This record gives sequence, C-alpha cells and structure tokens, in this order.
Amino acid sequence: MKETTFVIRHLENGWGWPDIDSDDVAVEYLCEELEVPEELINEVHCGEGTMQLSLIPDRGYMRDDWYVNLIRCA
Repeated sequence: MKETTFVIRHLENGWGWPDIDSDDVAVEYLCEELEVPEELINEVHCGEGTMQLSLIPDRGYMRDDWYVNLIRCA
C-alpha cells in the first residue's frame, strides 16, 4: 500500500502559513491547490509551519497526478 500520511512544510501558488488559520482552510488549500479529492482526506492537522495530512487508504489513486504531486510537496 502506498503512503497515506504526509507532512507538508512548503506551500504552493502564493499561499503562506498565515493564510492557513484553521484545519478547514487547510482542506480548502489541499483541494484547490493540490487537487486532493476531499472524499479521500481522512484528517488534517496544522501546526507551526507544517500541515499533516492523512488520506483514506485506496489503491486507486496511486498513479493519479494529484497523488504524485502530493508526494513531491511532502
């Protein structure tokens, strides 16, 4: 099974850590900027300059572009 937990330390497309002021905004960032399907997000936790994302395990997304991009960002 592929990795399902990621720690993101660098944000994309002009987003900064002050923009991520709640877990809900973090989910918005993940869905809009990294194109992570919201239905596959299990948990998101934000800390000081990091975001921890846990996905629902599913073999179907292992080769999807958004998953490959997520691996690159983490």
